[in-house]
Amino acid sequence: MAVRSPKQRVLVADRNPATRDWFRKVLGGAGCEVLAARNTEEALVKSDVDLVIVELAESAEVIRQMQAKHPRIKIAATARSLDPATLRAADLLGAQAVMTMPLVSGQV
Repeated sequence: MAVRSPKQRVLVADRNPATRDWFRKVLGGAGCEVLAARNTEEALVKSDVDLVIVELAESAEVIRQMQAKHPRIKIAATARSLDPATLRAADLLGAQAVMTMPLVSGQV
């Protein structure tokens, strides 16, 4: 009998409901349990997750606080462009990945 690994828990913190819904559909379809947060306060409460996907421009403080409270959590940031300044900011904040918006299924 095969042993099944537990579902990965992903928190999507984005002010845009369409973005949260898109991630819920794509990641949920891949077998992840997807939680959503509309703002920083909600995101910081939902910390029992494996991955947090946040808007880089809006969530620098979320990234800092999540990393400080829960160093094992992986962070993926979304950004409008992948210019050197954006990539450097994501790196300095501790994000392990950066994705451009709007997203397409192959990026997740």
